Amino acid sequence: MRMLRFGGVVTHWDQYLKLFRLVAAERAIGEASVAYLWSRSAAANIHQRIPDARIVMVLRNPADRAFSQYVQAVAKNRTRLPFDEFVRERARHLPETLDLFSPFLEYGLYFRQVERFLDRFGSERVRIYLYEDYSRNREATVRDLLRWLGVDPQVPLDLSQRHHEARVPRFPAFERYVMLPAIAVLGAVVPERIRRAARPFRYRPRAAFKMSLDDRRFLVEFYQHDVMDLQGLIGQNLTRWLVT
Repeated sequence: MRMLRFGGVVTHWDQYLKLFRLVAAERAIGEASVAYLWSRSAAANIHQRIPDARIVMVLRNPADRAFSQYVQAVAKNRTRLPFDEFVRERARHLPETLDLFSPFLEYGLYFRQVERFLDRFGSERVRIYLYEDYSRNREATVRDLLRWLGVDPQVPLDLSQRHHEARVPRFPAFERYVMLPAIAVLGAVVPERIRRAARPFRYRPRAAFKMSLDDRRFLVEFYQHDVMDLQGLIGQNLTRWLVT
């Protein structure tokens, strides 16, 4: 199985096919986007082009998923609102159009999203994992996935690296207008050990961002009915998502 990285947004079928131009005799090939699940048209469009595709989903506790998206927004200096204000404002207005903060809470309303793919592909072609289970045992999850895809599940795995971890600058304006331009110019000549040593001074610790109990209760109540519907749909116990 070969995983390739490309930049930009693919909008046409011929562009999409180019993502796989280096494919030779791989047993399984694929790509991923978090937007597919939320999209109302993706399941039908994928099925139209690739009816035998296999669909893999990793679903995270929707309250934790929302908080993670908020931290990403803070890290990118897109909002300075406290989480409670941010999430309640989003809850009052659930637009159906894309903008800077939409989808937000909508991403976590999984039931209809998952149902669309199950209706199109059937349960035999859709594999659903829970993010919490993956976090506890990443290797077992990946090997199970490889087995389901028909790939040798005993291939060597290196799961030590973590990607796309949010880093929230201590001084957003300084980071954006001074540090990032300097790194763009000098990054190649600054040793990695120095950049690594500077990170605690540049970024706030991830542990500094925690969801309050009141905010978790609010989100649990917001998602409760959808979680229970999803539980019945996929046959997995999701009651832990409703614990505050």
